[in-house]
Amino acid sequence: MSISLKRRLSYNELVSENRKEIMQDQSVLEKIESKFELKYQQLNENKEA
Repeated sequence: MSISLKRRLSYNELVSENRKEIMQDQSVLEKIESKFELKYQQLNENKEA
């Protein structure tokens, strides 16, 4: 196997790892965002009551 092919493989592995981490981060952010939206709705309902 040539060095450039090895490099390309390791680069692709890094990219796919980064993608996985980004997807995990996104799902965490979405969970946090939905919690904030819920709290905001509760605050608005409390103001109206």
